[in-house]
Amino acid sequence: MSLPCGWDIGFVGSIYGLLGLRALFRPFQVRREKDLCIDCHKCDRVCPASIQVSSKKVARSPECVGCLECVAVCPKQGCISVGFFQSRSVRPYQLVLAIVTSFLLFYGVARMSGYWQSEVPPDVFRDVYRLADQLEHP
Repeated sequence: MSLPCGWDIGFVGSIYGLLGLRALFRPFQVRREKDLCIDCHKCDRVCPASIQVSSKKVARSPECVGCLECVAVCPKQGCISVGFFQSRSVRPYQLVLAIVTSFLLFYGVARMSGYWQSEVPPDVFRDVYRLADQLEHP
C-alpha cells in the first residue's frame, strides 16, 4: 500500500503523538534546576497543560506546547530554562529565532525547488471556488 506524497509525514507524526514519543524526540525541552528551585510552584499554576514542572527535572510531557509561561513566571533566575537537546539552556528569543529561521529556510527551499508552485492554473481554482457551495460530499 502506498501513501499519497506528504501524507506519510503526518501519519508518522500522529503515531508519535498517540504513543507519546513526540515528547521524547523534541529538540527543545523545558528543564528545571532542582538546586535553584525554591518550591514556590508558580510554574505549576501557570502551565496551561497542568504539567507539574516543579516535580520534574525535564518536562517531557506530550501535553507541553512550549508556551514558556513557566520560564517567564519563575522568580528564581536560571531555575527553569529551555535547552536544546542536551545543552544547558536557550533563551526564549533564541527559540523563536530558530523556529522562524527554520520556517523561512524550508519555505525558500520549497520555492526554489518548485514544490511550492501549483501545477493547477488559477482559472481552474476560480471556477471551482465559484461552484464550491453547490458541491456535495460523495
